[in-house]
Amino acid sequence: MNRHFYYHSILGWQPAPPSVLEGLDVSSLLVFARYGDYATRTDLAAIEPLDREVAEILIADGPIELAWTIAMNRNAPPDVLERLAERGGDFVELVGGNPAAPSRLKEGLPLSDHVQVSLEAYVRDMGGTHAQHMALIKAWLSYETTPLGEVWARITGSV
Repeated sequence: MNRHFYYHSILGWQPAPPSVLEGLDVSSLLVFARYGDYATRTDLAAIEPLDREVAEILIADGPIELAWTIAMNRNAPPDVLERLAERGGDFVELVGGNPAAPSRLKEGLPLSDHVQVSLEAYVRDMGGTHAQHMALIKAWLSYETTPLGEVWARITGSV
């Protein structure tokens, strides 16, 4: 079952329902990305795994809500997330909290705004030790609002 969220223009963020699109081949998904209705394209933006080409079509041709949904998709390609973060504004925050985002995009977001999966991915990407991971989780559990990058620098002694 798909456990991601999508942005509905009236209801706001909603849990994504299971999608019949998840079993289709990429060529079929590309057709839906180009010619599907709004609801189908919204489902596509939350699909697991999200194909890079499908994401690019949705971002280029779709309404802003599709880009927001992709920014929240934990299976979005990292380079697509980087492009979204370049838009600035809310995208920096949305992408920064995504576990699939490159580490440098996570570093500016306050530590307390991350989810544990995102922090685990960050530690793995940074080549951190178990002790560093535990120190980061301890800081996170104390709801520290310092940016992740600063907390990591303090933990690793690279300040």
